[in-house]
Order: sequence, then structure tokens, then C-alpha cells
Amino acid sequence: MPILTPPFPILIPTPTPTPPPALTPPPLLVPPPPPIPPPMPMFMPEPLRLTPMPKPLPPPPPPFNEKALLSFRAEL
Repeated sequence: MPILTPPFPILIPTPTPTPPPALTPPPLLVPPPPPIPPPMPMFMPEPLRLTPMPKPLPPPPPPFNEKALLSFRAEL
């Protein structure tokens, strides 16, 4: 009895080849130049105030010290 072979070739599963490593760009020999900062103005413009600045309160007067006044008069 002859051996019957299928009319199509039998596909033997082969291990899938590993993909090649991702190509990395060659290292740059010259580093990129740093970003240029924006030019600083010669003077900082003062922000516009909608209301005038309140005047600072004067320091409170020192409390009256009667003993110091009496001792000062006694020294005279």
C-alpha cells in the first residue's frame, strides 16, 4: 500500500526570529547649544497701582513713664 502524501508541503512551525534591536542614533559629538534666555530689561517696570499706597502709620509714642520724669527732674 503506497504512502499517501498530501499535495501541499507540511509547514513545520519554526521559532519566530527575534526582531533586530532598535537602532539608536549615533551620539552627538558636539552638545546642543543651551537655549538663549530672553533679554532682561534694564529696569523692572513698577506695577501700576489702581489705588494709592496708604501711608505707613507713625510709630506709637512711648508710654509715659512718670518715674523716669521724676528722677530726671531730681537730677536737675
